[in-house]
Amino acid sequence: MVGPLLVLLLGAVFASVQGDAAGNAFQNVYEQLVHVDTTRGPQTPTPTPFPVTPTSCQSCTPTAVPVPSPRGEGQCACSFNKLWLDIVVLMDRSKAMGSEVRAAAAGLNTLFKGINLDSKANQSSRIAFLTYSRDVTTVGDFGRYSSVGQLFRDMLSVKPDAKEVTVDLANALLEAQRIFAKNIDRPNVQRAVIVVAAEYKFGGASDPKKVSSELRESGISIITLAHRSATGGQLAKSLALIASENMNFENKEANVTRKMAKALCYVNCFCKPNWLAYKAPFKSGASYGECLYHIEGQADRPSAQEVCPLIATNGHLVHIKTTTKHERLLSIVKGTGDRFHIGWKREGAGQLWKWDGEQAQQQQPLPTGLWKESAAGNCGVGIESSGVLSYENRDCEKGEYGYVCQAPICDTDNYCSAEEVAVFL
Repeated sequence: MVGPLLVLLLGAVFASVQGDAAGNAFQNVYEQLVHVDTTRGPQTPTPTPFPVTPTSCQSCTPTAVPVPSPRGEGQCACSFNKLWLDIVVLMDRSKAMGSEVRAAAAGLNTLFKGINLDSKANQSSRIAFLTYSRDVTTVGDFGRYSSVGQLFRDMLSVKPDAKEVTVDLANALLEAQRIFAKNIDRPNVQRAVIVVAAEYKFGGASDPKKVSSELRESGISIITLAHRSATGGQLAKSLALIASENMNFENKEANVTRKMAKALCYVNCFCKPNWLAYKAPFKSGASYGECLYHIEGQADRPSAQEVCPLIATNGHLVHIKTTTKHERLLSIVKGTGDRFHIGWKREGAGQLWKWDGEQAQQQQPLPTGLWKESAAGNCGVGIESSGVLSYENRDCEKGEYGYVCQAPICDTDNYCSAEEVAVFL
């Protein structure tokens, strides 16, 4: 008897996915706004002060670091040998770069040390290597490199043009775009461009701002590394214009290789299509990362609780433990007037509340002022009204509402296969 019920519920889920174009548009904007420092520690989370009052979310920029809890909020892992990315490296070989090409090669070799380029493994990366000045040369595409050593030898063989002062980074970025377009056989893999440059030209067809914007809008991250630049100089500032948020670096800065590795781990921290990311900004000092999925189709709580783990491994009804999470959730349901199930429940009147899958709480983790508890009802419900999100308890067996599922984010320690991703395309 379970089979027909699950088919019916999943049918409602996928119908919701197809009708969620507005959610996709929001996700694209949000992902451009937020990035995450992907290391797991040693960072000490700062608890969110309570009580709080309802706030609106203008840009959904997190305002607090996650509060420790038995399950805690998910984080973006950074096991570098488990990266699964497609990366295009663009190296400047103009006169401005000069002998720095050797230093750049050594730095990139250090960065990629330990990355898995074995194409037989699902959880592996591919790297293409291009050089550019007036024109663009593809030294090696995704099919060439099976080891970092092979890539390093190609980078060391680059000879800068002592007379060429023209750089066409825009054309180099276009070539990277073409390489990605020709290699669409891994739909579950995130994409990144690493630009290593000693020169930047403003204006005209060779100005890279337009094409870099197109790349970022299509979900491709851009990491820049300035060589032969005074610290904080014009070159570094110019490259920052084309880089993804906070992903612009200078070769002279301390621990630059480690920082770029964190940036790559950030790129590898993502949600499946139509899931919305709850994710800390890059270089914010926080490292939370989770995925949320809003289903507006009506269901009772037992059915909603059963669907979440079916549509995502380790999925469950949403937990809201911080004002930051509350604001992100508000940004998803704002203007819908929706009532939806959350993973907050108790065994009976007078009993302690708990999040699904966790121990009972001695203290109420939901923000005071947003939670309206009554004697009746043992399950939590979120209520959006006029741009304000609050929570109250309702009868677990009565009331059919929408619901929000939560799942671990895809990252180096949580591989999401092409088959899993394809379900939500």
